[in-house]
Amino acid sequence: MAAVDPDPTEIDRDALNALILNLSASMAEENDAELHIDHAWTLF
Repeated sequence: MAAVDPDPTEIDRDALNALILNLSASMAEENDAELHIDHAWTLF
């Protein structure tokens, strides 16, 4: 499972999210596992 917090206006956060997703996808593929991506947000 990968937890990310996307925000296109935050360059550093966006870069970290990309790294998390790339590493998670690589690990899932290497272990023949299913990748789940989680993101939570506040309505207000």
